[in-house]
Amino acid sequence: MASLCSQYIPSRPKKQKGVALITVLFIFAIATIIASEIVSRTYFSIRSTASQLIHAQAYQYALGGEALAKQILHKDFQTDQSARISSPNDHLNENWARLDKVYEFDQGKLEIHIVDLQSLFNINNIVNNQGELNERYLDQFQKILNFTEIDKNLANNLADWLDKDIIPLGINTEDQGYLGMERPYRSANRPMAHLSELKLIQGVDASKFAKLEGLVTVLPKFTAVNVNTVDAELLNLLMDGQQPDGAKKILAGRGEAGYKSVSAFLENLNNKGISLQEADLTVRSEFFMVRVKSTFAKRVVWLTSILHRDLKDGTINLLSRDKSSHFKIPAGNKVAL
Repeated sequence: MASLCSQYIPSRPKKQKGVALITVLFIFAIATIIASEIVSRTYFSIRSTASQLIHAQAYQYALGGEALAKQILHKDFQTDQSARISSPNDHLNENWARLDKVYEFDQGKLEIHIVDLQSLFNINNIVNNQGELNERYLDQFQKILNFTEIDKNLANNLADWLDKDIIPLGINTEDQGYLGMERPYRSANRPMAHLSELKLIQGVDASKFAKLEGLVTVLPKFTAVNVNTVDAELLNLLMDGQQPDGAKKILAGRGEAGYKSVSAFLENLNNKGISLQEADLTVRSEFFMVRVKSTFAKRVVWLTSILHRDLKDGTINLLSRDKSSHFKIPAGNKVAL
């Protein structure tokens, strides 16, 4: 009877050890993948943070270069004041103009160069404070265009961009021309805020901008050209563009300490049979461009700062900073910091 009943009792299932092992291995694989992803993300996060810290440190060094330039320009003003110079001037043999040294420090270096922006032609001079066209300065800009072999009609295009009215001097150079472009925009009808704005003018492409960049600048108010820092090329253009050798001889007359007054320069100028209005010229400068190239741990930061120095008390004010422009700094002596 017992043997008969045992025939109807179901047998126990076999232990499924293989399935459990696969499950464990699958969970372990998922955990490994997750751990690997966490490690990978942590690694890239650390690298990114380190890169940002290096860049930030290089930028701080660049700001230090800007601060040094401010101190040098203010020191120049104080030197003139302490010496009680009756007719102070700014020229190319002063310390700020000869700052072409390379300052080296651990894992990097700092290069600083100061440029007198009043050694260039100020585009905003083409209009006065009321936004009206100034024909004399427009004519001077046309001379620059002739020298650079750029169509002189570009001067009218620029005038339309700067003056307050909407009456075009050129062809399609007011709103109706710019609004018809693929990427439309309006003419500014105000002075420029940055030299790169010149690229927005009808007829200005990259090659023309490159030709003009070393001759013109954009400053927030009317500025005269400093006869002690202008080069012979631009001076020749502002006169008549026909006597480059004469301009070189005139600038040679400023000597190591520069002209002490505009009248002294004009006297030298008139002796050579050339005339230029006194309002166009100065021997003191208010606006400077500081270019700093900071290198730290193989990371390079480029900084261009526009500074204004008050002629009354020597206060230095920052007008703008630009980290997008690359430039070349004249080679100089290395100085360890």
